[in-house]
Amino acid sequence: MVNSMDTTPSDTPKTEEGGDVYEFAQIFLKPFFAHKRDHAEKKRETVQKKAAETQQSLEEQHQSLQAVLKEGLENTTTRIFEALERFRKEQQFQIFLKSFFAHKRDHAEKKRETVQKKGS
Repeated sequence: MVNSMDTTPSDTPKTEEGGDVYEFAQIFLKPFFAHKRDHAEKKRETVQKKAAETQQSLEEQHQSLQAVLKEGLENTTTRIFEALERFRKEQQFQIFLKSFFAHKRDHAEKKRETVQKKGS
């Protein structure tokens, strides 16, 4: 049985110039595929570097957004408490005014009654 890897010079394909096709392929294709491999490795490194830069950028943006949200939340909370305090003070003032004028009204009614009693 003949091994398919064993070739004799007579069954080896030849180029137009008469050279061995396999030698020709090795001479020209080996550097071609080496270049392709190098290019793919370089591309992979570039993609990995870009991915790392993008990841870092996203993390920085995330931290920045968290800081902005935290500050915004603190500011909003502060404004809400300030508004509640103003509302409470206004409520207290309205309660004071109601009681003050109710007292004045009661006082005026008593005075009127007293004047009417004295006048009668």
